[in-house]
Amino acid sequence: MGKDTLIRRALKALPDFERAITATTRPRRPGERAGVSYYFMSAAQFEGKKSKDELLEWATVHGYMYGTPKKSVDEIIAAGKNVILAVDVQGALTIKKKMREAVLIFVVPPSLKELERRLRRRKTEDKKEITTRIEAAKKEIELSSLYDYVMVNRDVSQATNELLNVIKSQFHDC
Repeated sequence: MGKDTLIRRALKALPDFERAITATTRPRRPGERAGVSYYFMSAAQFEGKKSKDELLEWATVHGYMYGTPKKSVDEIIAAGKNVILAVDVQGALTIKKKMREAVLIFVVPPSLKELERRLRRRKTEDKKEITTRIEAAKKEIELSSLYDYVMVNRDVSQATNELLNVIKSQFHDC
């Protein structure tokens, strides 16, 4: 189970938090819903958002563009809630530069072998894409020391509890 599952489970216990939806140019996977899982858009639409400075952060990851619309974050904050984002290393470090109060939590699988097993099990990438993702994960793990917290996702229940404990330690009003 990945970071999206952890976030979904944690949000059930955190009524004062909401996840900001990320925009992407990648195709929709089975079970994903537009406007809920991601904002799916063409490369031209994404470039338009970049050129109008409508993204808090953006990066090209695994050949697709991903970014966090500023409007999504602003709406959550205006509603009096705290924002949770699921972003890659590039996005997280960009956000930390812009928002010093951001708390970065790096979620890592117990091993690269387990990451590969999980990727194969979800059946959304071919062999080449899995290899690309494993190589990217190696580079990202090297940057995990730049995060405030690093947690290992061995078991989804344990990892969810650990995530909740980290959030509650940072936001005492949870």
